[in-house]
Amino acid sequence: MNKKIRQKMAKDYLTSHKYIAAKKYLKSLNLYEEEEDRLYLGIDVSAFYLSCEAIDHGENPLQTLGIVLSGTLIMSTSKFAKLKYGFSNVMRIRPEDVPKDVIVYPARMGFYALRSLQVYDWFCRRIPPKYIHVYSRDEMIIDITTVWKGRSESPAAFAMKLQEDIRKDLGFYMSAGIGPNFFLAKVAMDIEAKKHLYDKRHLFAQWTYDDVFDKLWNTELIEVWNIGASSVRTLNELGYYSLADIALGDPELLRKKMGMRGLQIYMRAWGLDHTRVEQRGEYQPKSVSIGHGMTLPRAFTLTDNIINEFKGLSDACALDLLKINKQAACISIYVGYEKNSYENNTHENSRGFIAQTKIVPTNRLDELHEAVEYLFNKKYNYLTAPPIRRLGVHVSKLQEDRGSQTSLFEDPEISRKRQEMYKAYFDTTQIYGKGAVYLGYALSAGSQYLHRTTLIGGHPK
Repeated sequence: MNKKIRQKMAKDYLTSHKYIAAKKYLKSLNLYEEEEDRLYLGIDVSAFYLSCEAIDHGENPLQTLGIVLSGTLIMSTSKFAKLKYGFSNVMRIRPEDVPKDVIVYPARMGFYALRSLQVYDWFCRRIPPKYIHVYSRDEMIIDITTVWKGRSESPAAFAMKLQEDIRKDLGFYMSAGIGPNFFLAKVAMDIEAKKHLYDKRHLFAQWTYDDVFDKLWNTELIEVWNIGASSVRTLNELGYYSLADIALGDPELLRKKMGMRGLQIYMRAWGLDHTRVEQRGEYQPKSVSIGHGMTLPRAFTLTDNIINEFKGLSDACALDLLKINKQAACISIYVGYEKNSYENNTHENSRGFIAQTKIVPTNRLDELHEAVEYLFNKKYNYLTAPPIRRLGVHVSKLQEDRGSQTSLFEDPEISRKRQEMYKAYFDTTQIYGKGAVYLGYALSAGSQYLHRTTLIGGHPK
């Protein structure tokens, strides 16, 4: 079912007498009187990467006409560039096709990371860190219940004062949303506050539980935080086209079709979320893994030394293991083929494959190299498999580093010297960065290793 039909069905229902009567009745029940009385504040820097560049170049982030470009990918766009030319984040455009009046800022990921830390530090000087949940590089959810208590100003005035102060101190314009729980603060910011950027109102919104019926239920499913396109399709198949449908629907059906995820969506359709920010670090997963992946700049074929790229990724895993003093007892690789090559391909694993094996607990580079090479050669069909575009290496089943196990096939002295070499390699990268020292394979023809040391998240530092 296409989007227009979906929207019409949802709108017809939300304006029907049945829905209006149900909403009026539900409001009269005081359904939320037993919910804990707390205050959460959602904070988001408007067009973060673009704002960093504009401020650094003496421009006003809300008045400049500019974009942040990494290769052909738009990573951030100003309000005016979006309105005038329809630019949007993750849109692709060649640098030569950018209109002459648009300022193009090359992406600088290291600089943005530094500015993100400055924002976090700014908030930590005003609010205890245990009440701050860093959701992303440019977004936080803060429990202001304790901090706000005893103040004469309203929660809205408190939030707006923070917005004004950070603009004066760091230059950033921030959207802010307040709600009685983590979820409602987040959606108040996403659904209402951010949209004020285009209507000249203050970038602020405060929602209460009454707004669940008046605002949340009127929101398109795809616009609601943490409900992606796949979940929307599943919900539509069950006959749910709005959060009102879900709230007034059958939670047991959602649980059967979507598991705990379905029940979580049902709770959020009622605006309920019992997450506490200060408890965010208490969950300890049963299994921890470390992984690195990459998208190759072009499709790699038989003439390219793909093993060297796997070695580079396994080196990154090894350095992470050494950093936390762990060894891995399991390793896996992922291979993704070039899209054009698998669309009409009948190969058994036409999109790619995953391979995994148990290993003797280790964090040694040479042993991880051997493992990934073994997995790749075992699974990859050199004669029929398509060209490769994406790679990944993961290590799991982590345990404390107990040193190298003695092998009958290796001289103990050689093993000791190798361990010393790896430690020196690790210590040097920690002090001077990953590009300061590298193994010989990094200099092989076509190797992407040295290029990757200049990137953060796949974009220039």
